[in-house]
Amino acid sequence: MAGPPHPAAGRRPQGGTFTIIADPEREAQPAIAYNNRHANRYLVVWQQWAGTLWDIHGRQVQGPGGTWGNNITIAWYNKSRTAPAVGAIPTTPTSAKFLVVWEVLYVPPNDRDIYGQFWGNRVYLPLVLRNH
Repeated sequence: MAGPPHPAAGRRPQGGTFTIIADPEREAQPAIAYNNRHANRYLVVWQQWAGTLWDIHGRQVQGPGGTWGNNITIAWYNKSRTAPAVGAIPTTPTSAKFLVVWEVLYVPPNDRDIYGQFWGNRVYLPLVLRNH
């Protein structure tokens, strides 16, 4: 996935194209959220192949364009994490607040749970929804 972000609040993106996800064979299912109350940033999340399992990764993108910081590993374990989604949570301008959720498949085909994590303060939130 690459390109300048969509202009926020009527602003035009600055700069050229930049890469967020570079390996479509190992990085899939991107999702994006914009938090205008936290330093005008986006959070892009995706599932990334880690050799035998899928993990959830993310990266912040500046509102005017360009990446901010390094890639982050959001969720990993001994079961694959897939189907990430992200939403912005409006907060004070000094706190990064996004909610990232993903699916964990324990026993195919039906034993799936949904987990979540607030990103920004690194607080893990076990939002577990069972599908029985």
